[in-house]
Amino acid sequence: MSFSINGKSDLVIEGKKQAVTDKPFWYNNLSMTLIDPLAYKRTAFRYTGIAVALAAGAGTVYYGVQWNKAQTYLSSISKLKPPDMFQKDSIDWTNARDKRNNFRNTTVVSGVLMLLGMIGIGWSFRF
Repeated sequence: MSFSINGKSDLVIEGKKQAVTDKPFWYNNLSMTLIDPLAYKRTAFRYTGIAVALAAGAGTVYYGVQWNKAQTYLSSISKLKPPDMFQKDSIDWTNARDKRNNFRNTTVVSGVLMLLGMIGIGWSFRF
């Protein structure tokens, strides 16, 4: 087994710390298996991160589009002039504003979840 340019300053094999230099390191023990104690956690973070990032990314796009539509509607009823303004009352405007705010909040939460999923994916690949 050979290790070179691995970005680490040392290496632990069978409980013994081995110094890593700029020269290749050789360890000949055919029965030895390198075991990553965090392998299960890395795998869980990787696949959970992928699932969360994809689902939250889709939610971010969907709710972002809905937020934009709600903002456009709110803007349109905010600019009404007589006689059209009498077809809408303050309850309509309040409902449109609340709907827009709900879509905005959901978009932000989805974006944060997507970011957390991406962080989980990134962590799963760190050394």
